[in-house]
Amino acid sequence: MSGSGPVSREAGLAPGVVRVRVSGAAGDVDVVAAVFGGADGIEVVETSARYPNRRDPGERLYLTVRLATRDLPGHRDPAEPSGGAG
Repeated sequence: MSGSGPVSREAGLAPGVVRVRVSGAAGDVDVVAAVFGGADGIEVVETSARYPNRRDPGERLYLTVRLATRDLPGHRDPAEPSGGAG
């Protein structure tokens, strides 16, 4: 696990931190949360309480995850310009 400390809500999300909404049937939500928890290169730093979906059946929860490494496939530094021919 990373030693960079907790994520501050007041300061917003730090670079490399993503908030993920997981929505579906109760058992399916649990499976997806477990997949994130066991994935290489991702650290789950917070899991919310479960909430019933407002308009759809099922429930939702939110995961706050930190990219443990910047070497994950598809990672792009937000400070770098995106795509384009050069």
